[in-house]
Amino acid sequence: MDPHEVVEFAPKNDIVVFPGARTATDLIAAWKTCAGFVKIFLCGPQGGPSYIRALKLPFPQVPLIATGGVDQRTAGDFILNGATVRENRPRAKGWRVTTMTNKLVMVFGLSVLGTIHPLPAAEGVYEIGPKQSFEVTNTERVPFAPGGTIRLNNSYGYLTVEGWDEPEVEIAVIKSTDSFHEPSQQERAEQPFAQVRVVTERRSDKELAISTILPGRNRFLPKARRGVTVEYRIHVPRDSRLVVHHDNGYVWVSDMTGDLDVRSHTGDMIVMLPDPGLYSIDARTRMGSVSSDFTGKSLNRLSQFLVGTHFDYASQTPKRRIYLRMGRGSIEIKQDLPYGPVEKQ
Repeated sequence: MDPHEVVEFAPKNDIVVFPGARTATDLIAAWKTCAGFVKIFLCGPQGGPSYIRALKLPFPQVPLIATGGVDQRTAGDFILNGATVRENRPRAKGWRVTTMTNKLVMVFGLSVLGTIHPLPAAEGVYEIGPKQSFEVTNTERVPFAPGGTIRLNNSYGYLTVEGWDEPEVEIAVIKSTDSFHEPSQQERAEQPFAQVRVVTERRSDKELAISTILPGRNRFLPKARRGVTVEYRIHVPRDSRLVVHHDNGYVWVSDMTGDLDVRSHTGDMIVMLPDPGLYSIDARTRMGSVSSDFTGKSLNRLSQFLVGTHFDYASQTPKRRIYLRMGRGSIEIKQDLPYGPVEKQ
């Protein structure tokens, strides 16, 4: 049965339905069904509350329900990072709030209250405070003229790159623990943060490199991260040429008008291309899918145990080159109107 039909049928028959998603690509497909919420599966193994936060960055309008790794100790962190049951989206025509929906919201609200205000009989469990993840944020701004080349090397985790009209590059790096700790362990838990360094190097007036340097490089542990998850929020002049070498995780690129060369080893990649535009697009995965709003030639290919997809598109007079590569995962290419000027805060 078509998912859109399920979402349309359910509320008319007093049935609550939440499309499920695991990746950013899944989330887009689920949101297109006009459902009220999207349920994110397996949050724990994918980063816990930080995974919800990373998804909320490009999709702030999508209400997310987190599952997997959510309990009384962690529910508060998930809510603070964007998990919600509140509805703020216009409903599809004919949608109505059902009794069952209201009951579900009441149950969720009571469970949250139980998390924030435990019953007296259970107070002993919380004497040392609920476990939590810790994070530190560093922001750097580098003057950089439009039209240059910006390279991101060896990044991992959650990477968001957005174009803006400022003659500078803004790099916000959020490092967080990928596990939960008692509040008393905060200093010890944050010690590995210093071992994962993000370094900015101006190679010339027209080239800027942003590199992630990791510890423990050896034959058996080539990219040790020591329990540190990294989230990058980067703004660059929108007509820059962008070159990204990402290891694994999530990549989002939007509102850029220069050439793009984006490669990732494992994860999900979403590229929002301003429309209209004259593009030459070459997107390929070794194992995974490529979807695009542009009408081009797509070819599924089989090569020694791996099944991938190759997508080609070229306008009549292409001016921009879009080169995308993914090892294991998905690529989604979306058409979007330019967001307009993005101002620094």
